[in-house]
Amino acid sequence: MIMFYNLLAIIGSVVGALLGMGVARAYGFSSVLGTVAGAFVGGGLGAIPKRLTLRRARKRLARFSVEELRQQLYTPVFSPNRWPPNYLLLELRARGEDLNKHVELVLNMLEADHPWQRAFGYGALLSAYPHLAKDLKGYRPSASVEDCRERVGGLRGRQA
Repeated sequence: MIMFYNLLAIIGSVVGALLGMGVARAYGFSSVLGTVAGAFVGGGLGAIPKRLTLRRARKRLARFSVEELRQQLYTPVFSPNRWPPNYLLLELRARGEDLNKHVELVLNMLEADHPWQRAFGYGALLSAYPHLAKDLKGYRPSASVEDCRERVGGLRGRQA
């Protein structure tokens, strides 16, 4: 799955490669060298928004205690003040929390009735439990509830 920030880095790499090739040709250098250098520079510049967003999120999450983070994670209602579960799980991991005790919550989100809840659960699975996400190939939060529950049930069976 390609996320928005990954797309920015890819676009930055492509634009950088094209500009690097043009600059290298204009100054008599190898266009291959310019393309490679431009791709690295463009990819680095394209990754800046992701780094800034993550840094800002970490600063905002730092004000919460571990108990408050857990409480937000288990709050069933999505309100404007609630953080996405993947951010909460990653912050709990950064503070030394064992995330294995939250796997059941994420699996339940993957089986939720609403596609937006399944999308939040899938984001949490991809970022906090990549080893489990590998076993859930072909899962789509927009698929039918029955299909999602069948795939997650297969994952539960392999995990047990």
